[in-house]
Amino acid sequence: MEKKILFAIIGGVIVLLLGIILLSGGAGKPQSVSGVVKNIAFGRAVTEDKKIDGDEVTVFTTNDTDIIAVVDFVNVPAATTVRYEWANTNTSELLLGEDRAVKDPFSGSSITKISKKSLQWGTGDFVLRVLINGTEDYSGKFSVRTPQQISQEQFLNILKNVSIVSEVDLTGKPAVGAKTSFTQDSAKVYASVAYQQAPKDTEFTLKWRYLPDDRTIKTFTKKVEGDGSFAALFEARADSWLASHRFAKGKYTVQVMINNEQIKEINFTVE
Repeated sequence: MEKKILFAIIGGVIVLLLGIILLSGGAGKPQSVSGVVKNIAFGRAVTEDKKIDGDEVTVFTTNDTDIIAVVDFVNVPAATTVRYEWANTNTSELLLGEDRAVKDPFSGSSITKISKKSLQWGTGDFVLRVLINGTEDYSGKFSVRTPQQISQEQFLNILKNVSIVSEVDLTGKPAVGAKTSFTQDSAKVYASVAYQQAPKDTEFTLKWRYLPDDRTIKTFTKKVEGDGSFAALFEARADSWLASHRFAKGKYTVQVMINNEQIKEINFTVE
């Protein structure tokens, strides 16, 4: 009987020790958590209820002083560490690392930002990574451009296509395939332009230039809106400066501008 009691006591002690070992071994180790970040929204300002004020933004300008992110969480456990890492994806430079301790279970939105008061991030492509207990759970990407770069990117979206052809239809679309070379006997050369989603009063300017003597031959302008096409004509009889009224041999270029900003340049030759 005494032996049974002794064995029971020894067994209980062993179980107790194993429990203590297991508990102490797990103490301090962060819980593995994933899928708790549901969304990241970027903007220039936030409302009192932690929403982006106005439209969400993924392209900021160098004139912006703050880049703000609203991060949405669901079911973050207690005793969790959330880390925000703002980084330049072009250079891999870490701009800002910020750790926040979550003491109680949490669902809701959190705000993090970078400010030019303390950082200079320049232009490029960037990422905000959200790490939960040291493991990346979610990321959001954004970019920073100069106002000139943003304008040019917007204009590039408006310019759908431009081609040099010898014939166009009534809407200014190419009636034949594009060419890069013409002869002196050619009578007409067209620059056919297709555009899309152009705001009201968008102005196209096309400059025809003769490169050997840096001569601007003619300038064509047209205001457009919405989707459409048009053609700008370069005609030997009317536009040639030669006495023969033929195209001069050499290299030519057509500079395409939108609202006085050059967007594209297309070249051709006369042989």
